[in-house]
Amino acid sequence: MPAVPAARAENDADRVAHLRRFEILDSLPEGAYDDIVALASQLCGAPIALISLVDAERQWFKARVGLEAQETPRDLAFCDHALLRPDAVFTIPDAHADPRFADNPLVTGPPHIRFYAGAPILVEGGLPMGTVCVIDTQPRLLAPAQAAALQALARQTAALLALRAHTRLAQQQAAELAKTSAEAQRERQRSAELLDLVLRGGNLGLWDIHVPSNVWTANARELEMLGHAADGAGPSTTDWRTLIHPDDWPQVRAALQAHLGGAAPAFQCEHRMRHRAGHWIWVQSHAVVVDRSADGQPLRVVGTHRDVTRRKEAEAEIELAHARLQQLSTTDALTGVGNRRHFDDCLAREWARSARTHQPLALLMIDIDHFKLYNDRYGHPAGDDCLRRVAELITACARRGGEIVARYGGEEFAVLLPGTPIDGARAVAQRCLQALRDAAIEHLASPTDGVVSLSIGVAVRVAGKSIEPKALTDAADAALYEPSAAAGTGWPSVPRAERGSGAARVGAASDGIRAA
Repeated sequence: MPAVPAARAENDADRVAHLRRFEILDSLPEGAYDDIVALASQLCGAPIALISLVDAERQWFKARVGLEAQETPRDLAFCDHALLRPDAVFTIPDAHADPRFADNPLVTGPPHIRFYAGAPILVEGGLPMGTVCVIDTQPRLLAPAQAAALQALARQTAALLALRAHTRLAQQQAAELAKTSAEAQRERQRSAELLDLVLRGGNLGLWDIHVPSNVWTANARELEMLGHAADGAGPSTTDWRTLIHPDDWPQVRAALQAHLGGAAPAFQCEHRMRHRAGHWIWVQSHAVVVDRSADGQPLRVVGTHRDVTRRKEAEAEIELAHARLQQLSTTDALTGVGNRRHFDDCLAREWARSARTHQPLALLMIDIDHFKLYNDRYGHPAGDDCLRRVAELITACARRGGEIVARYGGEEFAVLLPGTPIDGARAVAQRCLQALRDAAIEHLASPTDGVVSLSIGVAVRVAGKSIEPKALTDAADAALYEPSAAAGTGWPSVPRAERGSGAARVGAASDGIRAA
């Protein structure tokens, strides 16, 4: 069956008209929008990310990553379906399994969409202009933190659209002021109305400072923004500097002095201001000197404040979501220690540091003895509890500062010990063995001890030949699984038949790696 187009909302004509008033369709690329799709692609791990604006019969991409096409027909647009649910992220885990999209040419042909997630871009009045969306060629799910990040990016895009509209109004007003004096006289009232519209529509507060007297005046919106009555009962006209957050005042002062001294064409700064209720709001401040004395000294500065608190909160949400995703990507979900990917990254980093500083780098490969028998006897939930308990004990024994504990795979753990010589590594191994003996985790299926025990292989990188990081893991594995390799090293060996006796494995030294 052909692709199923989305139903059109009753107010779709109004929505399209509102979109076209932004005069953004078919515009040139802009960095602020490109940054949003780049961040969406990174946060969601998707090869394709778009800002899609849905016109009457097409969807047009204001910004895109991973896709050459500039637009597609609206009847084929996944984003058109997303507009029908403006309060949620519209997600298609597998387009092949969804009858609405299975035969869509964008699914059966380039770009071969399998996964789609789009957060509607809602402007004033709740009208959806399009979406910030991510696309993958493989079926998948979207994590809650990723969905929240998409919605935050959609809100940021809506703020950029609003700023575009307000800027165009301001440009129109500025053009009017450039007319001849006779025409400017006739247009004075209209210009004032346009300015008021820009200030109100842009949520801008207007302020004016007489520099010699330091007297500060503000319009009604500025006073309202700071929690004061619009009848003029605002803060003292001479204490405006006390409204600025103490931590932000140095940068505000530097930016203001740069403009007053002529080093900068305008004053621009984002900072916090005190609300009458006692909390702080974030404002975007723009100002210019409009009057100077005969000797060039500034006499009057006029500027605007825009409340950008919500945008700052959205940026904080994005930063938090990114941090959470970063943690998820490097942490083993069961045990809470690092995962294999985290271990590999840390090994590469510490290996390079060891080669550069000529400091030793030790590795412990730790295996839980007879773990399959444990699972068979006690069940997998108990086995998971055992893995978590062992991870806690290993982490406690290795903790000194700089150690990396990771789940290497299955019942095997790895401990990376930067700057640790062979004796120190063996001491950590002995602490781990003793901790497991003290914990006395019952293991009646064990053919040796009757409690959970460990086998540990120890290897240390010392100054030597140019070798690869894999040599360290290979040596630790050899010490763990091939105790006979210790022959001739001077270290005591434990026969394979004694696995489960709670002893560290022994290996041989080769190519700058010392195993014990």
